[in-house]
Amino acid sequence: MATIWKGAVSFGLVNIPVRAEPATRETETVDFRQLDKANHAPIRTKRVNAATGDEVAWGDIVKGYEYAKGAFLVVEQAELDALTVPTGRALDLLAFVDAGEIDPRHYETPYFLVPEATAERSYALLREAIRDSGVVGVGRVTMRQRTHVVTVRVLANALVMDVIRPASELVDPTALQLPGSDVVRPQEKAMAEQLIAHLRAPFDTSTFRDEYQEAVRALVEAKLAGQELPADGDRIPAGTPVIDLMARLQESLAHAGGKTAPARRRGPAKKTAARPTTRTPSRRRSA
Repeated sequence: MATIWKGAVSFGLVNIPVRAEPATRETETVDFRQLDKANHAPIRTKRVNAATGDEVAWGDIVKGYEYAKGAFLVVEQAELDALTVPTGRALDLLAFVDAGEIDPRHYETPYFLVPEATAERSYALLREAIRDSGVVGVGRVTMRQRTHVVTVRVLANALVMDVIRPASELVDPTALQLPGSDVVRPQEKAMAEQLIAHLRAPFDTSTFRDEYQEAVRALVEAKLAGQELPADGDRIPAGTPVIDLMARLQESLAHAGGKTAPARRRGPAKKTAARPTTRTPSRRRSA
């Protein structure tokens, strides 16, 4: 695996030399290129000077910051490389928090932290302390010309560093127009919970397929073989009418192998009932 970053995890006065390697990989997909409709020749993208229209070579391109409309400040790569950042070679763990306190939307990109040969004992010590404490570490690190907030958690025998999205990038859900819990009848909620119980299973992403990519690949292979596949079009599930919600829930339970026993009366609902559907979601790529 390619090393993304090298440095040390700072845990109090303990420094653990590590390297960060990708914890995910891209899956193979069918890629398309842009072609000229007339002769199917590939389309090329050129780097063109906006003032003269002339093509510019890579070696003649520099970075510029637009501080005013049409006015740029040129910053050389050597100047960027010379910057000294306190967290440049250190991942400072500043706090330890319960994993449940972190909004899942914060998690962006995971990396495995792999210890250098001289740090295996201290690496194992930090890993087991985090595992047994049931917490994740929160710190900051600078890599790829940005300082990131990160978390450090345990996965099997590995420490995983997750790059965290800042709070400014998260949309406040209270700004959305969403139904409240008062629209849910206790009988509907009880039956929805019964359906959830029937569909409950261990989390296993291997059971989910990228059905769209499979269909695209089948289309390409059929066309290469001189065959034509009929376009099925998007199949969008119809919404459940409010007056038919109980019937749909009962049908869903029957389909899931459950029994449609009379729903028990319960107290006021606190959450919106789950949609009564058993469709399997498609995944664009593996996580």
